Amino acid sequence: MPNFSVKEFTSQIAKKGLASPNKFRVTIDMPQQIGTPGEPFNLMVENIDLAGRNVNSVINIEYGVRREVAYNAPAYDALNITFLCSQNMNEKRKLEQWNNHVVKINDGFNVEYYDNYVGSVTVQVLNKQDLTVAYEVRYREAYPKVINAIPLNHSTTNQTMRVTASFVYSYYETPATATQLDANQFTNDRIREFQRTGDSSRGF
Repeated sequence: MPNFSVKEFTSQIAKKGLASPNKFRVTIDMPQQIGTPGEPFNLMVENIDLAGRNVNSVINIEYGVRREVAYNAPAYDALNITFLCSQNMNEKRKLEQWNNHVVKINDGFNVEYYDNYVGSVTVQVLNKQDLTVAYEVRYREAYPKVINAIPLNHSTTNQTMRVTASFVYSYYETPATATQLDANQFTNDRIREFQRTGDSSRGF
């Protein structure tokens, strides 16, 4: 094991710097039926996760040493986003509109087609020196599954109201994985189109 060098450690930090958790930009693309939220909605994001993922695995107990063997696609953590609420509560209204578009409580609780209610969320981590994009995550086929309650209290003064929503999504991608995932997404889209229309001429 190489010896630890404080000089090399400080030199590495001085050369490359350290990432800051408060330098980020968020873009939320809603379904067309909900409409484009615009820059103000994206700017009201106070905090957001860089969600993790977990490889699905099973214990192989056929013989000898037990090994945990991976299988199938990874499982993804929910994406939690907290919004600052403007005076007219536009952020909560927009989240409720999207959530209600999934299952319409004012239309017999009919469930919308999947492709019509999913959107995407893009998170860009910025370099704190020049605000260039250092890292990017794109959450595909995302929608707000849970809109958390907002506590109200007469004893609170000079505080800002916030609303937190938990988004689910099919998968996330980074620039290193985007090419293969885009190819997989194209195949999945063609399969869903075939299941819906029975037309095999579109890519099959």
